[in-house]
Amino acid sequence: MVTIESEPFVAARRASFMTQDDAAAACGIKARQTFALREDNPRDMTLGNLADIYEHMNESGRKLLRDAVAALFLP
Repeated sequence: MVTIESEPFVAARRASFMTQDDAAAACGIKARQTFALREDNPRDMTLGNLADIYEHMNESGRKLLRDAVAALFLP
């Protein structure tokens, strides 16, 4: 099983100056704690969650998120 590190996803969120509360709201997760658990274990994050968060990111965050997702499929 491939390990998916949370750091690139956290870096993308932070580059967009988004808090966990902001990101949770962007993807329709009601509790920050639920989002935090998903962020700590990116395997639990859905593509829909990532797409929703991506829409609310600035260009720096978007690039980092694209790179993080691409690294999963193109190591």
